[in-house]
Amino acid sequence: MKKAIGLILVFVGFLSFVPNGYGQDITTNILQRVFLFKYGDKVGTSFTIDVQNRQYIITAKHIVDGIKNGESIEILHNNHWEKIVVKPLYIKPDIVDMIVLVPEMQVTPAHPIEPTTGGLILAQQIYFLGFPYSLHMDGNTLNNGLPLPFVKSGILSAMVSPTKEYQIIYIDGINNPGFSGGPIVFVDHQTRKLKVAGVVKGYKNTDDQENNVYRKIPKENGLSEDDYELVKTDMIAKTNSGLVIGFSIQSAVDAINKNPIGPVVKGN
Repeated sequence: MKKAIGLILVFVGFLSFVPNGYGQDITTNILQRVFLFKYGDKVGTSFTIDVQNRQYIITAKHIVDGIKNGESIEILHNNHWEKIVVKPLYIKPDIVDMIVLVPEMQVTPAHPIEPTTGGLILAQQIYFLGFPYSLHMDGNTLNNGLPLPFVKSGILSAMVSPTKEYQIIYIDGINNPGFSGGPIVFVDHQTRKLKVAGVVKGYKNTDDQENNVYRKIPKENGLSEDDYELVKTDMIAKTNSGLVIGFSIQSAVDAINKNPIGPVVKGN
């Protein structure tokens, strides 16, 4: 376990390959914090945040459902799965599809990025990062063996607080399987700083009657391939509505502040 984490930490001091200045929305501040991981037979996206100079792994709870203290997740590194032992910090209420995983050692560089929705504006450009269908960019040179995530974007459609305990983020964008657990990020228009607003849960399916699956049945006296009728089956096809669903990172920060046990970060 310690050997695996040590391999990943080799790139902590690696030179940034994306400028961090004005005009650059997605920088190493988040790119080198995101990694492809698996737990059992489930594969998804996770990322790190730093709170009070301690590091934590954040992902969607449904990917690691039932994980216990002392169990391992596996991170793809140099095309091999490397084990990292973690301790889960569960978030309340249970409806929040987010979990904090505490590693025994620092996992990624501690590039500055604040976990907050402060400064987020309705209808502004917003991004989410991850590994759709486990696809990724080659990070062997630029990220010391860790694959680099895909980046997608949309606009902030809404932020809804069903209770005072948590907040849901809705993005007008097209999500894909594999982005679950990935970070939702934005640029604060006032400070020009990149911030982490939340974690991707998934996307909202359409649920109207048009989702029924139909069979094409040729007409008995049809003269061409176009002579058919549609017969509704009992099957339903769920389709992507174009709304990405996430949860505010504040739920994770609150859980961390109640139990600040992450490893101390060593800087960039």
